[in-house]
Amino acid sequence: MSKGFSILELLVVMVIVGVVASLSMPVMTAYKTKQFDQEVSKLILDIKLARSEAAKRNIFVTLRRIGTSWNNGWFSFVDDNGNGKKNSSELIIFSSHKLSDTKLKNGSGFAKYIRFSGAGTAHKKGWLVVKHRTISTLKEVVCIKTSGRTSLSRCPKSSDPCEFTSACS
Repeated sequence: MSKGFSILELLVVMVIVGVVASLSMPVMTAYKTKQFDQEVSKLILDIKLARSEAAKRNIFVTLRRIGTSWNNGWFSFVDDNGNGKKNSSELIIFSSHKLSDTKLKNGSGFAKYIRFSGAGTAHKKGWLVVKHRTISTLKEVVCIKTSGRTSLSRCPKSSDPCEFTSACS
């Protein structure tokens, strides 16, 4: 009577584990891609909501990052004095959670906040770069024009870094 496993048994188990792992990789990538797309959509909807609130109320509304990075989330508030900073008397309209698998970076123009006027226009033109934390090919640019309109461009796979794209011109 022998104890343990034979080499053949170990090889069979390793082959089975390898096949199962290789079959699950596309499923995990698809899941992460879907999650990334949902986070990008949430960002765009929040930008549009801030713009729409500014136009609806005919006042300045600011979308500002939480803390030192857009990755910590953001909040929108009635910006009574139009300075982009939240004062204790200014009403918070909504806030958003920290992003899970997505990195958000100001590409140009929006280091700390995006401010919309009562006409729905942005205080300047710029973009935010959205990247997946683990899948390097998932990169998008959210463009905000001075008109306040937003658009989305997927970065070309060859574009690295994505910030230097002409997608927003």
